[in-house]
Amino acid sequence: MRAPDVRRLPPRSRFRAVAFLLALLVACNDQPTDSGGPPDESPDDITRLEIEAPPSMQVHDVTLFAAKVYSRAGQRVFPTTIAWTSSDPSVAAVGPTGVVTTSRRGSVTVIASVDNVSDTVTLQVTAELRLQPDYLIDLPDGWPMAIGDHLQLSAAYVDVNGVPIAETPSVTWSSNNPDAVSVTPTGAVEAILAGPGAILKGTAPDAELRVSVHVLNFPAGQPATLRIVHGIPGVPRIDFAISQGPPVSLAFGESVELPIQSGGLRVEPSGLPPSNAIFGTPSDHFIGVVRPGDHLALYAAGSPQVGFFQAVWPTDLPIPSDSVLVRLIQSSPMQVVYIRNRGARRTDLPELCYFDPGNVTGYYERPADFDIIGQNKYDQMEEVGRAAMTVPGGHAVTMVVTGGWGLPVRVLSYTDR
Repeated sequence: MRAPDVRRLPPRSRFRAVAFLLALLVACNDQPTDSGGPPDESPDDITRLEIEAPPSMQVHDVTLFAAKVYSRAGQRVFPTTIAWTSSDPSVAAVGPTGVVTTSRRGSVTVIASVDNVSDTVTLQVTAELRLQPDYLIDLPDGWPMAIGDHLQLSAAYVDVNGVPIAETPSVTWSSNNPDAVSVTPTGAVEAILAGPGAILKGTAPDAELRVSVHVLNFPAGQPATLRIVHGIPGVPRIDFAISQGPPVSLAFGESVELPIQSGGLRVEPSGLPPSNAIFGTPSDHFIGVVRPGDHLALYAAGSPQVGFFQAVWPTDLPIPSDSVLVRLIQSSPMQVVYIRNRGARRTDLPELCYFDPGNVTGYYERPADFDIIGQNKYDQMEEVGRAAMTVPGGHAVTMVVTGGWGLPVRVLSYTDR
C-alpha cells in the first residue's frame, strides 16, 4: 500500500495520516519472522555458544556436531550460519553444517563461531586394537598350546567398521605367569609348563589386549601325520595353506599325506565353496593342536554350491581285529545315507543314517566290502554308491559321499591307520 503525502493534506487530516503510519510501523515490528518465531537478535546480542559433541570418535566415523547459541537474555537464538573449523583436517574434517568425518588417529580441536562468539572442543580420534593372528579366541580354558610350542602375537588397528588401517600400533607384551607361558615384549610366546597357563597382555598407547593360554600336557615337535582330501565334485582345484609346511593344491578325488609335528596346526583352504548355516555349523578352515603320533584327516566336502572342512581324528578306542570302524562323511545334501555290508540282504540295513552333511560317526562292521545306500526325496531306497575296497579287520575306513544338485553321486573311500 502506498503511503499518502501528508504535506498536501489539511492539518486535521495530516495528523490522522501520521498517526496511521506510526501504528502501521509498530504493527510490523510485532509481526513474527518467516520462521514463525521472534526475529533473530543482532550479533551484538549473542553472548554464548556451546558445542555438543562426543569426546572421542573412531577412525572413519561420521558424526554431526551441534552448536547452541544464546542471547544476552539467556534465550536460545538461531543464527542463519555458524562457522565450523578443524585444527587438523587430516585427523578430522568438519563441514559447514557441523558434520565431522575422521580419517586417522590423533587429537584435534573443533571450533564453532558466530562473529566474535565461539566455543572449542577437543576430539580424540582412536582406533580399536585387534589381536593377531585373528583366529585366536579367548576360550574358557585359554588358547591350547603343547609344551615347547611357539606362537607370535601382534596387533593391528581397525577402524569403526573393523577394517584394518595403515598405522601399525606399538604394543608391549607381558605374562602374568612367565614360568608357565613366557612372552617377549615383542610378542614371541613359548609354552613351558603344563597347567593353568597364563594371561598375556598387550599394551598400546590408547588400548590393551588380553589372551589366555592353556598349556596341554604333551610335547610339541613330535612326529605326526596329516591327510588332506579334496572331496567336492565340480570344484576344479582347492589350495590348502598349511602352517607347518608349503601349500598343497589338489584336484577332486586327490589326497595327500604329509609328515607334520605335534603342536599347533592351521590349514586354510582357498577355493572352497561358501559354507551354509542351514547345515549346522560347517567350518571353512581347521585350527587345532596335534598330539604326538596323531593321524589327522581333513576332508573338503560338499557341493559346488556349499562346502565345508571336515576333520576326522583317530578313535582313542582300539579297533577289534574282527571289526572295521566305518566313518561316513555325508556331503550330499540330497540324500539320507545308510551303510550296508555287501553280503547282507538289501533290506538288512544297520541303524546308521545321516540327514545333515558333515556328520561323522563311528560304526563297527565286519571286515568286508561295503555298500552305501541312499534314500532320495521320494523315500525310495536306491544304491547311490559302492566302496570298491576291502578293509581288513582292526582298521578304520572313512567314506565321503559326494554329488547331489545335478551331479552324480560318488563314494570316496580312504583307509585310516
